[in-house]
Amino acid sequence: MKIILTGPTGHIGSNVLKAALAHPDVTSIIAFSRRELPNSPPDPENKLRVVVQTDFTKYSDETLKACAGAEACIWGMGVGNSEKSRSVIVDTTVAAANAFIDGKLAGEGKKLRFVLLSGMFVEKDQEKKLWFMTEGRKIRVSTIARCNSK
Repeated sequence: MKIILTGPTGHIGSNVLKAALAHPDVTSIIAFSRRELPNSPPDPENKLRVVVQTDFTKYSDETLKACAGAEACIWGMGVGNSEKSRSVIVDTTVAAANAFIDGKLAGEGKKLRFVLLSGMFVEKDQEKKLWFMTEGRKIRVSTIARCNSK
């Protein structure tokens, strides 16, 4: 199985990458990263291809072609609770999901599974008054809603 992974330099993404490299059913990993991997895990089967991507809202035809045949995208990219959160989490995730769906990466008759990783305390009720990390806890749910609207 070929997978796409974002956020391979983060805490969660780096562990997903290690697990994917070790899993016998994963044959290829396209890892999108904002920077080179500082400590690339062992890859004896040469499964990993790192794509340094500066703009996660646009994907070239060449990049989409490299992702062709992927059966899953594990979206692990994110930032802490900040002003950039909405842009990084919502805009980039939705742009990628749309590009991957429009590009029909999985192939004819197959579905691409898009897994959006999120942190603790995510709140589904967008109207609920929260005591801490208000915006950050609601962003992921609005992202899922925008991805599902396609």
